[in-house]
Amino acid sequence: MNEYNKERRLCLINLKLCIVCKADVIPGKNRCQNCIEKARIADKKYRDKAKANGLCYCCCSRKVENGFSKCPICLVKIRERKKRYREKTKELRDKKTRIRKLEREKERKEILEKRRIEFEIWKKKYFWTK
Repeated sequence: MNEYNKERRLCLINLKLCIVCKADVIPGKNRCQNCIEKARIADKKYRDKAKANGLCYCCCSRKVENGFSKCPICLVKIRERKKRYREKTKELRDKKTRIRKLEREKERKEILEKRRIEFEIWKKKYFWTK
């Protein structure tokens, strides 16, 4: 991509215009709905053509192994990506679990303190001694 195209693209992105047709973009995207649909259809055709020719569905360039729709290299990449995702979500789950456990412990302490105070009040009321 040459310098002009980079500047044009950045300018359109800053103006919240589609980088293809200059229409209004979908929030959080760089293209309008129409261009996204066109790209999706073109990509599907390209991948289906590659799959019909016995090429990898992901990279569309290498031959696939028997019984698979992806080449060995893409399979390894996908497995690694899934493994990183599982590890990341496990860390988040563990963190959330620790937070919930600390919150429950804090609530438990507050309840016990409240009960202790209520008991002290009750004790003074009924068993007050000098």
